[in-house]
Amino acid sequence: MNTSTGLQKNYAQLGGSYNTQNNSHINNYFSGTAKSPPLQPTSSVPFPRDRNFVDREALHEVDAIIKAGRSCALVGLGGVGKSQIAIEYSYRVRESFSDTWVFWIHASSAARFDGDVQRLTTRLKIIPSNDGISNPFLIFHNWLSDEQNGNWL
Repeated sequence: MNTSTGLQKNYAQLGGSYNTQNNSHINNYFSGTAKSPPLQPTSSVPFPRDRNFVDREALHEVDAIIKAGRSCALVGLGGVGKSQIAIEYSYRVRESFSDTWVFWIHASSAARFDGDVQRLTTRLKIIPSNDGISNPFLIFHNWLSDEQNGNWL
């Protein structure tokens, strides 16, 4: 606050200002938070690729469905190869589209599902926004819905 009388001229400039009345320089220092570089898409598939995988028609069907922009679910009795198809498909996606995120979320139980979503939000450095949302599932859903984050499987 200026309580004196008279003419005062301040000239603002980057990094500081100059007051002509007092012939004084005022330096301003800003401590901004440096932005981290954006994360590069990766895969969270916790299984190695099966080098002996036998190509199956189901794999090509999954590819056609997903390329058409539709959702796909693998359904079948235990032991018929659903996981192997999903694992192989995820590796093929990463080979063909290195800019695509591949997420593997276990859903064998609610606890395992919760844990995987929590780990992914931590790994992606997704923090709750200022809008008061603290539900990790909603936060992850919003991240997936944001086109700026790129493609994902």
